[in-house]
Amino acid sequence: MTHQVSSQVYNWCYYLASDGSDFYQQGVVSPRMAKALALARIRRGMTIVDVGCGRGDVIYAALKEEVRLIGIDYSQEAMAMSSSLRETLSDAHQRLISLVLADGAELPLHSRSVGTIFLMDVVEHLYPDQLRQCLRGCMRVLREGGRVIIHTSPNRWYNDFGYPFWERPINRAINLLFRQRLLDRPIRSEIDLRCHVNEQTITTLRKELQRCGLRAKVWLGVEYLLPVKKEHRVMQIAEVMRQMVCHVYPLSLCYPLKALFSNDIWAIAEK
Repeated sequence: MTHQVSSQVYNWCYYLASDGSDFYQQGVVSPRMAKALALARIRRGMTIVDVGCGRGDVIYAALKEEVRLIGIDYSQEAMAMSSSLRETLSDAHQRLISLVLADGAELPLHSRSVGTIFLMDVVEHLYPDQLRQCLRGCMRVLREGGRVIIHTSPNRWYNDFGYPFWERPINRAINLLFRQRLLDRPIRSEIDLRCHVNEQTITTLRKELQRCGLRAKVWLGVEYLLPVKKEHRVMQIAEVMRQMVCHVYPLSLCYPLKALFSNDIWAIAEK
C-alpha cells in the first residue's frame, strides 16, 4: 500500500499558519505565486492544473490570466477553503475554476489534456513512491512541450548543515546579547516531522524528474536570503546586518554557500 500523510493534517489551522498565509489573508498575490505564473508562460485560454491546491493561492494568482484552472487536493478542508475563495469571485471567473477532491498521485485527468501543471510546495509532502507516481501522472496528462512548475521548501542541505551548524548558534548568541527572538529551535518542527516526508536537494529533485522522463531545470531560490524590506532606515540596516551574520549575505547568493543557506528550490520540468 502506498504511504501517504493523513489528509487530516491539512486543516484550516495548518493553512492559516503555513508559509504565505499573510498574503492569502490580505487578498494579494504572493511574490512566490507571481514568480510561478511568470515561469509558466501562461496564455489566455489555456487549461492549467494545480496539484495540491490547498487554500487556493494559485487560483487567486491566475485570475487575471483568463485561463481554465483545475485545482486538485485530497484534503476536505483544502477543498472547502478553495471553494470559499471561488465563491467570492465573479460568475465568469467561477466558471473557469474546477475543484476536484482527489489524490495528487492519481491525477483524474485525460492524457495530453493540459499545458501547465503547478506543484507548489507539494513535493516535500509526498513519499518517494507517491512523488514518482505523481510525476509520471504529470507526464501522462501534459501535452507535448507542456511544463510542470515546481517549488519545494525546505532545501535538505540547509536543514542538515546550514541551520544547525551556523544559523542556530548565531541566533542563540544574538538572542542572548540583544534580547531578540530569532529562530532557536530544532529546524524541523512537530508539524514538519509529520508532513515533510520527502525533503529535496537540487540534485535529488533533478534526478527524480529525469527518471520520470521530464527534461528538468532545477535551481536554488533566494527568497530566504534577501533582506526583508523594512519601513524605517534603522530597521532596514539591522535587517541587512542580520542577513549578513545569519546567512552570510550577500556571499550566500552564490555557490557554494547558496547550497547551505538557501531554503527553497525551484524547477521547470518539460515534456
